[in-house]
Amino acid sequence: MFVHFEPMISKNSAAVFSLLLLSAFSLAGPVSAQETFETISGTTVKGQLDSIDENGALTGKGLENLTISQILSIKFNTKPVAKTAGAKIALVDGGSMMVKNLTIDGESISFDPVAGIRQISMQSIRSILLLDSVEVPESVMAAASDRDQVIIESAKSKGKLTKVSGVLESLSNGELSLNFKGKSQTINLEKVKVVGIVIADLGTQKVKGTAAEVSLDNADFIKGALKEVSKSEITLELTGQKTLRIDRNHVSEIKIESENIVWLSSLEPVEASVRPEFTVQRPWQRNRSVLGNPMRLMVAVDSADPVATTFNSGIGTQSWSRIVFSNDREHNRFKATVGVDMETRGRGDCVMSVKGDGIQLWRGRVQGGKPAVDIDVDIKGIQRVELIVEPGEQLDLADHANWAKARFLKTE
Repeated sequence: MFVHFEPMISKNSAAVFSLLLLSAFSLAGPVSAQETFETISGTTVKGQLDSIDENGALTGKGLENLTISQILSIKFNTKPVAKTAGAKIALVDGGSMMVKNLTIDGESISFDPVAGIRQISMQSIRSILLLDSVEVPESVMAAASDRDQVIIESAKSKGKLTKVSGVLESLSNGELSLNFKGKSQTINLEKVKVVGIVIADLGTQKVKGTAAEVSLDNADFIKGALKEVSKSEITLELTGQKTLRIDRNHVSEIKIESENIVWLSSLEPVEASVRPEFTVQRPWQRNRSVLGNPMRLMVAVDSADPVATTFNSGIGTQSWSRIVFSNDREHNRFKATVGVDMETRGRGDCVMSVKGDGIQLWRGRVQGGKPAVDIDVDIKGIQRVELIVEPGEQLDLADHANWAKARFLKTE
């Protein structure tokens, strides 16, 4: 059948035509968003994840033969939302959540839903910061006792914090109940400025399994053992809690802590020295440039034109430097993206090299304003890996060298 459209379409006709197009797309079904999978080998895979089972097998379009042991991260097409003010819950396994309308019954903590989560076992919680307007040192909120601790700001001296130890019984309707010296004591939160609560460290056995960090769309994140992923939920096991079900629609990323990869920024070097000749001596940095800024390099991504890329992990240093790491877990590859940090504004010229047990394995020249280089070095059988930065033709001025995403891998 032949259908003819006139060159000029009235407003009513245009509206009808638009409805027809929308109906056609609706009949065809929604376009499924793809997730981005970064593998431990450094490759990126686009696919549509249906599930991850208890054995770590991935199912879904474009994910054939992939297992969780090969995955470094999974990024979901989730739009970020603003973080709301409230109480901050820090978890035993790592991570934190901002929650509202918090209540405690002694066994668990309940709150308004966050990513489908309404309740968490008290055994999974390290601390609760009730008033984020008060600056509380990390050491104060650290569990260092077999008793719960209530942190109170002095009514007479602003900023002075005191601790009251006991057994937390409940928190609801503006009142906190604490068993203190065998007797229940009630604290009115309107009269007493309770800043936070530190939960007792009872030595609960830490959860085992595939460690994962789940980032939410509001920038909260939760760490635990990844048990299962379905089309609707992500299931974690936390210390003190068998299952925590997270609404997948509110998840932006899952980072996997695989035994097949170790980030050098998480290791202590066996040797480290920085000895510049003409510039200011600065210590090497973890996950930052040598100036302490976010690591930024020019990287070519799917095109000939390099783009600015920020890296969350790696080592920032300068000429002349030598940092030595032990490969005691018998990894067989060393990978990194190396170059001069963009904070130098195009300056810098140095030679970066990798040695294994004193033998040179890779060597290359990097310059400011030029694309970074991806390196893949065979370190099979190597016990000590040296990362060396030497001055180039411009002495050691502005040699802010980054070993971005520096990592040891097991690929065999």
